[in-house]
Amino acid sequence: MIKTYTKDTLTREVLDQGIKLRVIDADHSRAFQEALFELGIGWYSCGKVVQHTNHPFLCARRYLGHGGGEDVFNRSDAYQEIYFDDERDSSTFIDLYDAAVGTWAKYIAMDSDGIVYGYSEKPRSGDRWWFGGGSNYIFIGNVDVGGLDWKHTLLEVGASGARRTALELEELRKGGPEEPPAFDLEAALDGAPVKLRGGGKAYLRYFESEYEVDFPIIGLIEEDITSITYWRENGKHIGLMDSPNDIVGMWPEYKEVNGRKVPDISFKPSEGECYYFPNPLRQTFIGRTYYDFLDKHDVHRAAHGLCYPDTEEGKAAAISHAKAWLGQKED
Repeated sequence: MIKTYTKDTLTREVLDQGIKLRVIDADHSRAFQEALFELGIGWYSCGKVVQHTNHPFLCARRYLGHGGGEDVFNRSDAYQEIYFDDERDSSTFIDLYDAAVGTWAKYIAMDSDGIVYGYSEKPRSGDRWWFGGGSNYIFIGNVDVGGLDWKHTLLEVGASGARRTALELEELRKGGPEEPPAFDLEAALDGAPVKLRGGGKAYLRYFESEYEVDFPIIGLIEEDITSITYWRENGKHIGLMDSPNDIVGMWPEYKEVNGRKVPDISFKPSEGECYYFPNPLRQTFIGRTYYDFLDKHDVHRAAHGLCYPDTEEGKAAAISHAKAWLGQKED
């Protein structure tokens, strides 16, 4: 694991072991050199004079050096790689994505130490950072890694949905709130099927509650070939962008009305609770009111399954019910 040091925590004992550093930018190089000067380490040829700030790699033991290229840097096992925190203000992930849009970078990705680079071609992940990505790469900025898995930060700059994914990555990095689940987890674990964003059906089989994991829900997606997969607690499928396998609600059961299928989600409202009801006499096909147990119309609707939840799903079901009465097909 790459250790992080600041000018206050970097010591001669650490330097005596030999260290090497990936430089972020000229300011980063300058801050690192000045920290070494305070510890009595300078350049062999010119002492304590800041120089070579445009070189991407530095090393130090008895003297400062700028080493060779990346291949030499990676093979230098006699030196321990460190990350030097120059204590500048960190950016957010969305800030860095927006900054990359104004460059030639086609892809951006964050390394394990929080450094974000832009690449001319799609890079591949290694043990601690990305490699490949074409002959050109550019420093974009650095962020506190926080709750991010760095291997899931690769984005195609300017692609459809990329900025939204960058926003989701920032929420994960901050440990921010996730959207509440749109389904009843307890009922689903008891066997009730759930509905997926793409219209599919899934069954949830297990929820990991003892250990903290990214995807605690395990279940089966009902397809031509049933497959096992994982979800976050809020129903998000593996990956960060909207997926056709995201859980968006419970799988609706249907009842037959006038020979047509209508979602069977009618209920008996509580006193004062708002609900939708089918009304084929209206152009909208629905009515909406508050339940009053002294109102004979409310009591009649509740007794005959004509009250639907005050939600978009309830509204759609009430419309379907009214159209079924009229023998109309769904739009």
